[in-house]
Parts: sequence; C-alpha cells; structure tokens
Amino acid sequence: MNPFFERSGALLGKEAMARLAAARVLVVGVGGVGSWCAEALARTGVGAITLVDDDVVQPSNVNRQCPATAAAIGRPKVEAMRERILAVNPACEVEARCERYAGGGDFSRYSAASHLRDVPCGGVHPRNCRGRKGVRDMTAKGAIFFDLDGTLFDTRADLAATVNHTRRDLGLAALPADEVIVHVGRGARYLLEHAIAETDRPYDDLWRIFIDHYAEHCCEKLVPYPGVIETLDALAVAGWRLGVNTNKPNFAVKLILEKFGLERLFGAAVVAGGDGVPLKPDPASIRECAARLGGWSLSARDWMVGDSWTDMRCAEAAGVNGAFCEFGFGRLDDAPCAARLARFADLAAVVGEGKTNQGEGVK
Repeated sequence: MNPFFERSGALLGKEAMARLAAARVLVVGVGGVGSWCAEALARTGVGAITLVDDDVVQPSNVNRQCPATAAAIGRPKVEAMRERILAVNPACEVEARCERYAGGGDFSRYSAASHLRDVPCGGVHPRNCRGRKGVRDMTAKGAIFFDLDGTLFDTRADLAATVNHTRRDLGLAALPADEVIVHVGRGARYLLEHAIAETDRPYDDLWRIFIDHYAEHCCEKLVPYPGVIETLDALAVAGWRLGVNTNKPNFAVKLILEKFGLERLFGAAVVAGGDGVPLKPDPASIRECAARLGGWSLSARDWMVGDSWTDMRCAEAAGVNGAFCEFGFGRLDDAPCAARLARFADLAAVVGEGKTNQGEGVK
C-alpha cells in the first residue's frame, strides 16, 4: 500500500484501498465544489481522475477554488488542478480535458465513462444529470413539480378561443371565456365534454376539431406569469430538480415549453395528457414524473405547485407538499395545501423556508 494512504487503509481496509486505487473517477467542473472534490479523491487514494472544465482561473476564484492561486491566474483550471493532484499523489493518473461539458447526461466520450458507478454529479448543473442511469445528484435540495395552465402560463385566451372554434364548427354559439376556463384542469376530455355539453357528437369528433385548431394556435396569446422564468432559473441554480406534471395535452406542452426555452430546465421530466399515465389527481402522474427525473424518489421535501384542487390532491396522495397558486384560474375547493402563492416569485422563499404543514395553507 502507498504509504501516503496508510491512515485511510487503517480505517477502510486493504480491499477497499485496492478498489480505490483501481478506480477512475470523472469530475465535471473544477470550481468551488468540483476542485475540492477532486483533491479529496486524490488524497483518498483514487488511482485515476478525469477533469473536465473549459474555464480558466480568474482572480475572483482565489478565495474559494482549490487550484486558484496568483500564479495560476489565466491558466486552464484543469491544468492547474492536475498539477495540484500530482503534487498530492504523483502516482495518480490525471486526464485534464479543457472543454465544455455538453450536457444531457452523456459521459460516453470520457475515458472514465465505463467506470461510472452511482457517482455524484460534482460541479455539473443538476438539470444536466437527468436521465443518466446510475448518476445521482448529490447537491439537490429536493424536487418541484409544476402544473402548466394557471401556474406557469396564463393560457386562458388560447384555450377559450379554441373551444369556441370547436363550438362554432358544430353550429353552437361561443361561450364567454370564463364559462370555458372553469372546466380547465382535468384534461382535454373533461374540458370538451363539459364546455360543449349540448352536442351528442362523440368525443373523438370534438377532439379532432379541437386539436387541429389548438396545434396551430396554442401559443398565440399565452404568456408566462410574472417571475416564472427568473424563479425557475434561480431554483435550478440553487439545486432544486424541476419537472412538469400537467393534464394538458402533450403536443401543446411540448410546443409551449419549446417556445419559451424551458425544455432546458425540465428535460425528460414532463408528464402530460396523452402520455398513457392516469391524470391528476391520481398520484401516478407525479410518480411517473419523478421516475423521468432520473429515478427520483419522492419524499416530504418535494413540492407540487399548481392552481387546482387536482394538483393539491395529487400532492397529498403522493406524500409531497402542495403549493397553491392563488393567481391562477383553478379552484382549491377543500383540498389541503402547505402554502399559498400570491405571486409565482414567492415560491423560492416558500420552499427555502421549508413550510410543510399540510393543512389549510399559509401565505
């Protein structure tokens, strides 16, 4: 055994130390977190380390990053970190890759990829670890799942216009928007059957008329509620995992998220109507969304955010916290919630404070 690691060997045993010496670990991002992880790995006796980062050492890094010294300013972080590791353990095999990690959970291009076994993401942004089997996000604070209509976006105008287009196509008079929107939140079938109750045409006929129009017009007038994009970005940076759990038709969800560039935050963690999953309030929807979030295990630290009793009942059944959006157009009825949001931007403070009283709701 290398004499550098005798103390570790006394604690862990010879077999464990041999496994560490034979291991190769990939560290993506060698900044304020990743650099210290890399040094700790070297001091623990890991035999090979691959470092990935495209940045150079900046003066502002000196107060918190392991390879950042006055002499290293302007040099690639991975090169400075490689020298640091070799100064600690000259026997360690260090591969320094001065390049940007492309995201998406694909580590196949790196020599350490074949050795990955349930490793933390280190400095990788949490959303980039989604879908990577065997990779755990050790920095995540919890998961937050969002409804779409009345929560992330005000979709009333486009929904009402398409329902009224369907009514006119059937020879029926248009309804006031409020009389249409009251039926939103329980899926397209419920909406059409209740907002066009006068007809005896089968649902499939209504759906064909609706989808042909909505596919072309679902993004015409909708807008994100104030603070949505900024708050989502802040939550992701803070370490929260994000998903969308909505009863809205999946084709429309995809179009809307793409238009506003939000697929970058949710990745594969989107469950919508038409996915073959029971709709809210059935908790199967949020459980499937968690599964698409890299196999996330739901717990009491997680949240379901929405503007309807279906969202809050889903949260209750799944054992997570519910945050009810008072600014939306749904109804809470008698469903319990842990918090009430007067503005979307209030969410960051609510989850940060850890309010978890599944009762009448708190501001």
